[in-house]
Amino acid sequence: MLDRCPLSDGKIYSTSSAQWAGEILTALQRPASLDLSLQVQSEKVGTAWACRVKLSSSDQRTVSSGNYLLTLWLVEDVIAPQKTASGTNDTFVHHNVLRHDW
Repeated sequence: MLDRCPLSDGKIYSTSSAQWAGEILTALQRPASLDLSLQVQSEKVGTAWACRVKLSSSDQRTVSSGNYLLTLWLVEDVIAPQKTASGTNDTFVHHNVLRHDW
């Protein structure tokens, strides 16, 4: 989640991990003003993916009219070797690996 709203003290960022945790908990308790629907499918494993995205306002008063851009990143978990302090782990799970950047 990326929220470009100012923090509770009016600033746009904080280096305090304690403040950050509190801000996140507060933000997660607020109702969402947008609904995001994502439908991903592939005809066959190893082939191209099709992605259909629908973004709509749950409260028309909260969204200004205009053109908006939405960025989606396709990530996956990959099992691949990883060097660790105790040697190489051949079945290490790399989480949220960027699938492809175009």
